[in-house]
Amino acid sequence: MKDWAWVWGIVTVLGVVAAYMAYRKAKSSDDTAKASLTIAKRTEARETETHYVDWLGKWDEPGWFTLENTGQDDAHDVKLVLYIDDLPYNLEHVLIQGRAELGFYLAQAESMWREGQTDYDDKIDTRADEVSEQRERRKRANAATGLMANIERMSAYSSDRTVFHKLDAKNDHKIGAHDVYYRVFWRTALGSPKDSGYRKRGQERLGPDYEG
Repeated sequence: MKDWAWVWGIVTVLGVVAAYMAYRKAKSSDDTAKASLTIAKRTEARETETHYVDWLGKWDEPGWFTLENTGQDDAHDVKLVLYIDDLPYNLEHVLIQGRAELGFYLAQAESMWREGQTDYDDKIDTRADEVSEQRERRKRANAATGLMANIERMSAYSSDRTVFHKLDAKNDHKIGAHDVYYRVFWRTALGSPKDSGYRKRGQERLGPDYEG
């Protein structure tokens, strides 16, 4: 009788273990099904999510690049990759709301802008010196007498064309200008990744126009 009790004890234990394993398996299958359903719902929500964001970038103060979200929705985990002469600079911010803008400061850009301002000032000073010198030359030519007077006048007026060509300001905008383009990465409210693609700004100064 005792032997049978021992056997029934083992059978009972095995039954409990088997029942527990079956429960674990069923619960695991149920958890997997719930997780799959949750993922499916999230995927569907992202695919049908309404999201409108667009970007406009511009330089304001020296070294400050303003990025405006011209869309109506918020952009999360924003990463701005700003290229200056093909050299990338990575700038980040956690959120830029719809119809809002944010300034990103880049010390290197400010330094480049100030170097351009120095070059611009130097050109303005050189231009002023050349104009002053040419005026004096014309005065001397107009005051000249004798056989060499006409030759001096012709030489002075010929120099006028050279000086006035240098005075042409049509290329002034190239002083301190750099090739600029940018790209923006962000996520929607539901976490969908977005990419603006490359946005080219062209040749421009890294701040406001220079003043002579």
